[in-house]
Amino acid sequence: MLLSEYLDGIRQLDPAVVLLGCTHYPLVAEAVARLMPAARVVDSADATARAARQMLTAMDGLSPSREPGRLRCYVSDNPQRFREVGGRFLGQPIREVTWISSEQFFHEDAMAAADTVPSDSLEPSRA
Repeated sequence: MLLSEYLDGIRQLDPAVVLLGCTHYPLVAEAVARLMPAARVVDSADATARAARQMLTAMDGLSPSREPGRLRCYVSDNPQRFREVGGRFLGQPIREVTWISSEQFFHEDAMAAADTVPSDSLEPSRA
């Protein structure tokens, strides 16, 4: 019912394509497709994962090992909440979560800068 309310204005535009542009939207993709059966629903998370795989393949950045890699997460929201919710989705704890400001996402050295500061020392600003 809530999703129907949110999408009412978009449905009236009769879109051919609906792009799910947020990390949690794929969770409601089927409901969106039911509400807008004439539209093609595109999951940006899936497209992003494919693009990342292509880039890593081109750079020879994929590990040939079947051993699990290291998971590092960077968030612009509450790191503790991300650990809790993300851990439930993955079915295992998420240990490395670093908060960075939204401005840092758009700087070339953002990940390097975030790595120099312990994640527990960073808190999201609530201005």
